[in-house]
Amino acid sequence: MHKIMVIAKREYRIGIRKWSFWLVTLGLPLLIASIGLFSVTMGLLVGSSIVDRNKPEVSRVLGVLDHAGLMDWASKNEDEPKESKNEELTEILDQVQLPKTFRDKFEEMATKITYSRALSYKVFTDREEGLAEVKSGEIRGLLEIEADFLETYAATLHMKNEEVRMTGTGMITADLREAVLSRKFDPDQINDVLRPLDKLKKNYLQEMPKKEEEAKDGFDFDPAKFALPFIFMFLMMLGILTSVDRLLRGLVEEKSNRVIEVLLSSTTAEQLMAGKVAGLGALGLTQLGIWVVLGLLPAGWLLVFVDIDLIALLVFFLYFVLGYFLLAILVLALGSLGSNLHESNQLSAIVIILSVVPMMTLPVIMQAPDGLLARIFSFFPLTSPIVVMMRYGAGAIPAWELIVCLLILIAALLAAIKICAKIFRVGILMTGKPPNPAALLRALRQS
Repeated sequence: MHKIMVIAKREYRIGIRKWSFWLVTLGLPLLIASIGLFSVTMGLLVGSSIVDRNKPEVSRVLGVLDHAGLMDWASKNEDEPKESKNEELTEILDQVQLPKTFRDKFEEMATKITYSRALSYKVFTDREEGLAEVKSGEIRGLLEIEADFLETYAATLHMKNEEVRMTGTGMITADLREAVLSRKFDPDQINDVLRPLDKLKKNYLQEMPKKEEEAKDGFDFDPAKFALPFIFMFLMMLGILTSVDRLLRGLVEEKSNRVIEVLLSSTTAEQLMAGKVAGLGALGLTQLGIWVVLGLLPAGWLLVFVDIDLIALLVFFLYFVLGYFLLAILVLALGSLGSNLHESNQLSAIVIILSVVPMMTLPVIMQAPDGLLARIFSFFPLTSPIVVMMRYGAGAIPAWELIVCLLILIAALLAAIKICAKIFRVGILMTGKPPNPAALLRALRQS
């Protein structure tokens, strides 16, 4: 154990002192932030360029000349009550059927919003006065409502010229609709007219099969709960992909200059491989930790939509670490068989492709997280960390499966250390082209 720690510290110190490590660690978040800032800036510039700055600013006031006396237009200039908007938001959320966590957050934020009107009304009693203000640009237009509007619905909108665009037509239409309905119907009847199907009764001639009801009760998919495993899953894949090159590059370099043979003279292949994986793995986790901290600073407000469970954090961390080191050991062992970096990358790509197979079947697994495919991937060590995280987030994995998958993953990690140590010893001592499977088996028997 002492030699493993010495090798791990050496690998960690060498890696963390390289300028390339800090260039990627700090440069990648800055690059992503710069691309996002550039996109936002270009969007604002393009949007502002659409507006002709030489044109005078158009008033946001609409004049109203109401010969029919439909309503008190000036009272409409006040901001709409929050309660009315919240009722509309509740109806929308009912139709979308968001999870309770998201729904509560949206409704909480909606109570803090003040809703302003697109236009304000200015009432006129003299037609010529209103037209004069339209010509001078003091008001956007003059809406003249005829005296027989309730019978003919005749109205005229006076505007300065065709270049002036009319906004807020939806708001004007809603106000007129409310005024007309209040004149023709009792207050109790208005809601029935606007929402004639509110009291709709549904009659089902055939009951749904119980199998679908049981499937629905089998798991409770909540995006708020699924966010945390998805973050861990993304971090694990990002850590593997960024650490593979570092693992193989250092290995090929030491193999080419014979430094690794000197190390083997004072330690075993198992100790050397374990030390390198531990040191470079700790370096990769350090890099991920920095990215997490840098990512939480601008995106920390998103945590309000995530259900954070301490038990879930512990489960995800165990699978994350075990899965990370299992893949690192396999990559290092297969990569040692290559005589150069290109060959090592090709050999290690086999492990990477197998580990990302669940990502290719993600829609199937999300639709049936308790199905046969998801269960098979859960018990297979290379795909177990990703699939178990997704199934746990969907609430579709029982406790016994969670424990069995964890034990299988631990057993696979211990077996990988033993087997991959032999492959590692054979690979780092071989020169020339990579051995074929038969030659590799002979070398493993002799080792």
